[in-house]
Amino acid sequence: MERLNNKYSYQPLAAKAILDMALSQKYVAAILAAAPSSGKSTIIIHALNSFLESYPHARVVILTHNQNILKNQMIENFENPNVEIKFTFGIFGSNSQVEIGIPSNASKISEMDLLVVDEAHQYYWEPMVDAIVDKHTPKYQILMTGSPSYFVKYNKAVDNSRKTAKKFGMHFIAANDLMNGVFSPMDIDVVRFDQKQTIDKMKAVFDRAEEEEYDMTKLMWACKTIKEAKAVAYYLKNEFGRKVFVSTSENDVDSEAIQDFINSKDGVLIVVNKGILGFSDSYITCLVDFKCSKDLDTRNQFFARGLRVHPEGIRKAYISTSNTKNWNKEGQVLNQMISLMDREVFMRYDGTPLKDSMRAA
Repeated sequence: MERLNNKYSYQPLAAKAILDMALSQKYVAAILAAAPSSGKSTIIIHALNSFLESYPHARVVILTHNQNILKNQMIENFENPNVEIKFTFGIFGSNSQVEIGIPSNASKISEMDLLVVDEAHQYYWEPMVDAIVDKHTPKYQILMTGSPSYFVKYNKAVDNSRKTAKKFGMHFIAANDLMNGVFSPMDIDVVRFDQKQTIDKMKAVFDRAEEEEYDMTKLMWACKTIKEAKAVAYYLKNEFGRKVFVSTSENDVDSEAIQDFINSKDGVLIVVNKGILGFSDSYITCLVDFKCSKDLDTRNQFFARGLRVHPEGIRKAYISTSNTKNWNKEGQVLNQMISLMDREVFMRYDGTPLKDSMRAA
């Protein structure tokens, strides 16, 4: 079963680091602050193997993001692991050593000694998870996130205060740490447009892709609004002859379209907010960003959907768009997004503009 090689040697080391921090009880919680697509599921399997070897009668609960597709993705990763699993696992209520589910199904949890929260920047210290922690009082906690800025900011606040308070224990894995074959090489491009029509923006993207010979076999396309997503879907299908999968809060509550896209060899997944966080498909060849979020964590999370190495070694691309007026601003955001891949920047970023946080460091 063991299939890790040297380029994944960081994973058991990360597992030991976060487990040691959690067991020490010196921290609010131990945080695996790892770049998206770095293999957090494999790292947590390593950690749980060690934990349950020492505490075989303990119970572990893993809370995924509050979407069933991300719960199912976690379970699938456990069912087809990269390393041997030495414990039983299942959904909430399965009486397994490790039970996996979403916060809204927490009524099915019976007990826990160790709580693991995935995408923790979204839910930790929010009422839904607070209620779970208050009810079950887990002795140990491990949080996983690819966007650790909130926890970095909290630790800085503790450092700057005169009060004695626990901080979060943090183990960082930055994207540039993994550019040795773990992550795919990716072209980053900005397409300039000044027309207002969605179809004109789309034509500009496809023209650039043809010019640069980007592989457009399987795309993920982020839009600003549901209205824009519908327009993009219409034109992709009727003007460009593409297979489309639309997943928004309006039409795809259960994320079935995302699953259909994963199962397809080609096509375009169109999203607004769904799928940007946690979703994984290594066969994606290109990301098209019409959303162009100014929030660096959101931008980085979408960019990371393309970081996994394509099984056939295809070089990937990320394409954003900008009109002439916002051209320089878009370039600045992309430069910040790229700089966030650097380990020192990733460890310091607390949600404030990068130039300010770096100047203060």
